[in-house]
Amino acid sequence: MNKKEWLYAVIEEYKSLRQEILNAGNNSQSILRFGTATIGIVISAGFNFWEKSPIPDLVFLVFNPILCYITLTMWIGEFARMVRADNFIIQEIEKKINSEFPDLPPAIAYASWLRTPDEKGRSRLFKWNRYATILLFFVTAIFSIGIGNYKIYGKFSKLELFIINFVEILIFIVVALFIYSVGRKLK
Repeated sequence: MNKKEWLYAVIEEYKSLRQEILNAGNNSQSILRFGTATIGIVISAGFNFWEKSPIPDLVFLVFNPILCYITLTMWIGEFARMVRADNFIIQEIEKKINSEFPDLPPAIAYASWLRTPDEKGRSRLFKWNRYATILLFFVTAIFSIGIGNYKIYGKFSKLELFIINFVEILIFIVVALFIYSVGRKLK
């Protein structure tokens, strides 16, 4: 393989990874749209059937938190897919191409540029939108559990309430640790 063929192959790989990033971004947006719409419908059903136990109990204590966790888990999977492809572009493709032509300015450098601090030392990557997405679904789950507890208060013994909330907290912690571990791997 000559240098021109090699460069063509590397550029095609770069294009393929950029498409992978776009697909993951589109998928993550679809997941968020579907998840928030479904959660909204489920919460509405819980309030519409407020007087018809056990529907709202199940909605607020089971279905809505689970939907929040599933949506968040699926979204983080697509986000991780996007970051992995971006990391590969930075660590492999940019280095390959730019080291092959050391006498020229870097040809492919956007991904690296985006991760280097600006002249004031600030990150060019916006992390707040990721944190806001995670916070939105966790807070929605927590409020849903709170509403569910309000709804079932007095229907169950203190031990049963403790067990229900223990399971809710356990599931919340497991999902939070999963999200945290995925985030740590992406750094």
